[in-house]
Amino acid sequence: MHHRHLNHTEFTLAAIEDILARGRMPDWVPLIIAIRADPNGETAAKTLLLCERPLYAAPVFRRVIAAARNAAAAETSPSSPPSDEKTPNTETRNAMKELDEGKGKRFADLAAMFRDLDI
Repeated sequence: MHHRHLNHTEFTLAAIEDILARGRMPDWVPLIIAIRADPNGETAAKTLLLCERPLYAAPVFRRVIAAARNAAAAETSPSSPPSDEKTPNTETRNAMKELDEGKGKRFADLAAMFRDLDI
């Protein structure tokens, strides 16, 4: 995402705030990838700090961070029983196939997607 007042591509507080405030789903991908790569790292911590503000994408990123941290904890926990949660069920496989074929719903923004899901 091009930041109107930044001349770098690092995830500084200002850059993350810009993504959370005015970014759209495609703009979120690099930040989500960085959070998943290191869910307890500096980028995740900065993002979580900014999620305390009433920014557009804050609710989504609170969930992204929680999920990434839970996944990381599950991977490192030696006492965790094997889980079948990573195996998609039939409904999920059908949805993934539909998307691979270029079908499926597209939304202009997150609010439209939430309206469609009655959230």
